[in-house]
Amino acid sequence: MSDSLDQLLATGLRFHREGRFEEARDIYRQVLRDRPDHARGHHLLGLALRHRGEEAEALGHFQRAAAIEPGEPLYRATLADSYRVLGNIPAARGELTALAEQAVDEPDLRIQIGTQWGLLGETERALECCRPVLEMFPDHLRANQLLGTVLHEQGNDAAAIAPLEKARRSDTPVADPTCAFASALLALGQYERLLGLGRPRDGRQMFGEGTLKSVALWLTGRTNEAGQFAGAARSHGEKLGDWPQKGAFVGMLDQVTGLCAFRAQHGPSYESAAHATLAVIGDEQSLAAANYVTTIDGRSTRLTAKPVLGCRALHLAGDANRFQASFLATLDRLQPGERFVALIGSLDCRVRGLLAELPLDEQGRFNDLAPAERLAAHYVERLAGAAAQRGLLPIVMGPPASNLQVGIMKALARDAYLAIIERFNAAMGMAAQRHGLPFADLLATTRGRDGLGRATLYIDNNYLLPTAIAGALTELPPAPKLH
Repeated sequence: MSDSLDQLLATGLRFHREGRFEEARDIYRQVLRDRPDHARGHHLLGLALRHRGEEAEALGHFQRAAAIEPGEPLYRATLADSYRVLGNIPAARGELTALAEQAVDEPDLRIQIGTQWGLLGETERALECCRPVLEMFPDHLRANQLLGTVLHEQGNDAAAIAPLEKARRSDTPVADPTCAFASALLALGQYERLLGLGRPRDGRQMFGEGTLKSVALWLTGRTNEAGQFAGAARSHGEKLGDWPQKGAFVGMLDQVTGLCAFRAQHGPSYESAAHATLAVIGDEQSLAAANYVTTIDGRSTRLTAKPVLGCRALHLAGDANRFQASFLATLDRLQPGERFVALIGSLDCRVRGLLAELPLDEQGRFNDLAPAERLAAHYVERLAGAAAQRGLLPIVMGPPASNLQVGIMKALARDAYLAIIERFNAAMGMAAQRHGLPFADLLATTRGRDGLGRATLYIDNNYLLPTAIAGALTELPPAPKLH
């Protein structure tokens, strides 16, 4: 019986490695019919089911494996991952906490556990798992990948580059589903280094890296290439199933494609000479500003975009995080005395932003919008302080008007949503005035008579055209002088 069982498992594993998951699943089920308490059989069957997208069924087998052999850390780690995938974060955290009490010496398993902690946002615990492995095995590829990814998540992009590059250059493919290396290079403004990256060994990364390269090409004014890379990245993305940040990458591709089309129709607004430059630092909307020439203070001014993708006012006003670190590092790359635009608030004023975060009363109404005002005031205070420390002159720019989902929202939520944008913007303006900073009212510029975004200033329901940003800047008072 033992010999035949071993032979069955060997056959199942061969099918598994070859990607023949349905055949592997059937073999593992045959093993379990003969040995219902075979822990490894349950674990392998769960993995085969996971590869087929049947995570809920897989969870039951992961639970069974861990119950049969509770002292086997691999089974507990996989169970934790399954809980996380299915959204049961407390259960995932509980399994990982229990694992922390066991002595796990196997390097690959330590990295698997560390990766789970990282995915739960526990970056310090992830580093605790990772660093001992690298002390003993400095070239451990997955450990380098984890270290670099965690450092990137913490906002320490400069330190993240070396381990991420080591993992990427290895002869053995190491998947980088979040494209942390390319993302770190983009965050550091190292566009040429990003564009110089060769084809990733894991072909699935062609989607994310191609998207980020299209952004870098757009930022550096290579419009034709940006459009080509965006089209190629979109084709790679269509071949992928679920992929981390896929929706965000698709949004970037939509934006780059729309901006390239706009520039093709408005060449003189990009090619004319300019007497000054003005950096626009902010979330995704800042991409629209890249290389557009407008008139500010009576001078032709070329806007330059320095995006901190995903950054919200909430990040800058809160405790230390990677978006805050990236924003501050971008400020550090400016020259003392330089004026810049802080275009933050768009993501806060999306449907999934403040609207989703504010409490509801017993009737399901948003009766307390004050947190939106407090967040705006706190953000401007932090911005003013960070700029003063560096001798910089910020222009506070509020959020744009919104078209997103408003037409299909219920009346109470719609009214609350529009009120949030209005109050958030007004609070930013008042806070800017208190700190003696100019305020560019993007909401007023982009809002039509119906209270929604003016279609002529948008690529689509989400993304601005450069004319929106330029329009909000044209009425600014002359630049203040440093005291």
